[in-house]
This record gives sequence, structure tokens and C-alpha cells, in this order.
Amino acid sequence: MLEPYYVNSCDDFPPNGKIRFEGITLFNQDLKRVRDPEWSEVYNSTVTPQCGYGTTATASRVTLDYGSKDR
Repeated sequence: MLEPYYVNSCDDFPPNGKIRFEGITLFNQDLKRVRDPEWSEVYNSTVTPQCGYGTTATASRVTLDYGSKDR
């Protein structure tokens, strides 16, 4: 979950239009590795800024893409 603070405009994100999280390893409640996690996209559409968010994911990498809807 990405929970940004003090983001007042889409310009507050890095200028390349994406943030990538790599080398992710998930474990279940028994501390066993989850080899193929099922990621889902959930966006809060009631907060601003709305920057055209989208995601792509693999088992060990998640990329948040964002556009420029509030510019």
C-alpha cells in the first residue's frame, strides 16, 4: 500500500511518471513465503490530487504509474 503524505499536486511525485518497488517478498501469517501473490488495485477517488494512477505488478515488483490530471 502506498500512503503518501504532503502530496499537494502531481508535481510532488518524481518527474518520470512512475515509482517502482522491487525485491518484494511477502510472507503469510505462518511466516511462509507467498510465491505468487495476487495483487489488486484500489484507489481512493475522493482525495486530491488525482494523478491518473495505475499499477503493474509481478510477484516481486510493483510499479505505480501516475499521469497529470491535476496539472
